[in-house]
Amino acid sequence: MDESSLLADTFAYKFDDTHASENFGADTYKVSFIDVGQGDSELIQTGSGNYILIDANDSSSHRYIESIGVAELKYMVLTHPHSDHYSGMRKIITSSTITVDNFLYSGYSPTNSTYRSLITLLDTQSIQRIQVADGYVITVDNLVLNFYHPPTNDFLKTASKINDNSLLVRVSNRAGIKTLFTGDLETAGWGSVVSRHSTDIEVPFLKAAHHGSANGISQPIFNTIKPFATFISCGRDNVFHHPRQAALNVYSLRPIYRTDTNGTIILAVTGNIEYSITTEKSYSQATNLIGADVVQTSNEDVATSDFPPDD
Repeated sequence: MDESSLLADTFAYKFDDTHASENFGADTYKVSFIDVGQGDSELIQTGSGNYILIDANDSSSHRYIESIGVAELKYMVLTHPHSDHYSGMRKIITSSTITVDNFLYSGYSPTNSTYRSLITLLDTQSIQRIQVADGYVITVDNLVLNFYHPPTNDFLKTASKINDNSLLVRVSNRAGIKTLFTGDLETAGWGSVVSRHSTDIEVPFLKAAHHGSANGISQPIFNTIKPFATFISCGRDNVFHHPRQAALNVYSLRPIYRTDTNGTIILAVTGNIEYSITTEKSYSQATNLIGADVVQTSNEDVATSDFPPDD
């Protein structure tokens, strides 16, 4: 599947241009929320055409990035060592057409032979492993990636240790338009993040934590983030019943996009002026998932409106 095959369900808005950028032409970025079933995988493209992959469930991640011609991943990021976030990484790492330069992870090490074999493979392929935590920052072209979780040298010791120690990363362009990637953070993990970074995680675009699980969001957390749009990665008719209705009740205050009903979703941020969201599957298949303040248009006639103010 290449991007030209995506159906023309595009929604666009103007941003407040308070944070004007002198490099508007190069200050774009694109996020593909890849439909990988019950799992996560997000591909980020910088304004200069470099790529960062966050998580990769099953072979769908590889098929997608290969289909759009990605030859190099500057960074492969694993939010946490659960198989629905890393099971597709081996195929990408061993691909003859894709090079992986760096692997970012928390360093949290479960006693799982499949995960340990992935780490061994990275070393065999001479891919640099970089352990990151709160305070780590990388810059790739026009994008800055800020890592806000887990706490430095202090993994949370909660009932859901692996989920609650997920990497939390905020991607921002020069104009300050941000997207927040959350892994499978649950209640305790969010509490830790908010206690340290409540203002840093206020963003217009949110990748929902834990596939839309009820313990991945709360009204206070949502009010802290203040997202304009939320993207949920989950599988159709999954056994966990994600996304949960309790989570949808919170997220539905703003537009929601879901890979189980929308397929692969592409968010394109064009500097500080506007953004568009394109879905693989038609709008009619996502009825009642989109907030009333979203304007439905076609690719040939992209509408714009003022970016809605925060409530």
